[in-house]
Amino acid sequence: MASAEQVRAEVEGYLAKWVPLLGLTNWQIVLTVEKMDWGQAAQTSWEGNYRKALLTVNLTPKDSWEPERQLHGELLEKTILHELSHLLLATLSDCVIAEFQKESVFRRQFEGREETVVDELVSIFWRLHGAG
Repeated sequence: MASAEQVRAEVEGYLAKWVPLLGLTNWQIVLTVEKMDWGQAAQTSWEGNYRKALLTVNLTPKDSWEPERQLHGELLEKTILHELSHLLLATLSDCVIAEFQKESVFRRQFEGREETVVDELVSIFWRLHGAG
């Protein structure tokens, strides 16, 4: 398994590539790389009004892929691109979440569809600017 320092260096390279391409240079993005108990590979939280985001990369994801598969290369880059793409939708997401603060069917449907849209954006961005 790669060390936190190795993953951080790799992620910083992907941030240097994708932040300008996505027009996110007006965001302050703080990166953390650590072992987390939750299963996903990465998570982004933000304060949209201030254009501040926290991107956390999980060194020990449990349910994102096969355990023997390492989080690096194209898989890590696409994961970072996915998390950055959430920032493109942050204003819309914040608006909906503010309106539907309590758990509801609509909120769950919105969150699911947001993930679908983010995955579609990643697919488009990757075809335009991905590997290479």
